[in-house]
Amino acid sequence: MNSIQAGGLSGVDKEEFMQQVQQEIAVANAQEMLT
Repeated sequence: MNSIQAGGLSGVDKEEFMQQVQQEIAVANAQEMLT
């Protein structure tokens, strides 16, 4: 993700993006636990 795109995010978009990242991290952690 480039800094230009990050700089253009509104507060709501940033919050949704952070939630998506946290969800992806949780999925990755769960997959590691299963293997």
